[in-house]
Amino acid sequence: MLRQTAARISHRLLSRRLRRILKRFRKDTDGVTAVEFAFIAVPFFSLLLVIFESALTFFTQQGLEAATAEAARVIMTGQRVSGMPINGTTLSSSDAFRTQVMCTLRSLPSFIDCTKLIIDARNQSGFAGVNLSGSFYTGNTVFQTGGANCVVVLRVVYPMPVFLNFLTTADGISPTGVNRTGQTNYGGGWKHMLLATQVFRNEPFGASTAPSC
Repeated sequence: MLRQTAARISHRLLSRRLRRILKRFRKDTDGVTAVEFAFIAVPFFSLLLVIFESALTFFTQQGLEAATAEAARVIMTGQRVSGMPINGTTLSSSDAFRTQVMCTLRSLPSFIDCTKLIIDARNQSGFAGVNLSGSFYTGNTVFQTGGANCVVVLRVVYPMPVFLNFLTTADGISPTGVNRTGQTNYGGGWKHMLLATQVFRNEPFGASTAPSC
């Protein structure tokens, strides 16, 4: 009998002590901030990184467009184009145009790898025939600077690396396809294919020797 009474008293004391401990635990707010931050840390920093990459992409796009506009004047004014050499130098290929013109421009951001630029220049008979469609950067590039008064379409593409690959999901289509985030699988990895385009008519330079349209 005494043992049963002692057991009941011990059980009541233990229950009261547990209730007091649980009550203090519920009221204790130490560490709440750390726990809440742990919940939002991953989406917060992911969003922050996306903002930084988007800003860098827009900045790179602006610099590429400025450099392309400046490079277009080299063709438009007949400087070092095919058949119109200056100082013995002609630009008869996209590689030469990239090395001797694009890579020397100060308007091109210094962090852009100039050797990765994809250049396509097409001679047109007039503005009505200009066609800007098609993925020319897959290997169908040409370099036609045209002659005097010819219409030329100059397109420059920079495959900017995607830094946040872990936040993107490929759609499983062909290697040259585009996923849901507007990136392209090119050159063994996902890239932002930044495109700058200039459509212009050449000045009437050296009409007697320049190539015809």
